[in-house]
Amino acid sequence: MLFIADRVQLETFALTQEYIAKMLGCRRSGVTVAAGTLSRAGMISYKRGTINILNRSGLEDASCECYSIIKDEYARLLSVPSQLVLDKGSREQGEGK
Repeated sequence: MLFIADRVQLETFALTQEYIAKMLGCRRSGVTVAAGTLSRAGMISYKRGTINILNRSGLEDASCECYSIIKDEYARLLSVPSQLVLDKGSREQGEGK
């Protein structure tokens, strides 16, 4: 979920439990349990295929260290800022260059 939020630069996005299960190679019921746990912890809300990250820092803390490693490596390889900042007024990157 964090990687998807990083790519779409939004905290709310469409993603079904079925699709998550296929990406992870697990059963949909396992995704349902995990989504319920994250929802009860106040980190996400999930409704009809729409995920909303409510507590990004909590979700990052709950994730394994691989999230920050992969995020940093992605930034290094593609010259993308490690921490994307959303400017709701403008989606243009590299302003002032």
